[in-house]
Amino acid sequence: MPGEDARRFTDICDDFERSSGAGAIVEPQDSVKGDLARSQLYMMVFYDLPLHGSLDALAAWHVADPPDDVERWRNNLIDQLQGSRNPFIDYPEMVRLLGLQ
Repeated sequence: MPGEDARRFTDICDDFERSSGAGAIVEPQDSVKGDLARSQLYMMVFYDLPLHGSLDALAAWHVADPPDDVERWRNNLIDQLQGSRNPFIDYPEMVRLLGLQ
């Protein structure tokens, strides 16, 4: 049945939700969109990851879901473990330097 894989995926991964109808899509819940956007923006800038066509959506997610205490805690832990930080978490206004806001 079309879409069945997407439905099963959202059953086991509650950070995502599935819309209904013929054009149903699976996307992150609003509460984690900013987290994912900042991770992808970090990868784009520091590892030259191409993100063609998705920058506007990532910028919107970044603004709509600003860094929270859990994301800052994770950033601090990553810094302790590997000595690197995501500046989009520490300085959310940096997104403007990419010309996205």
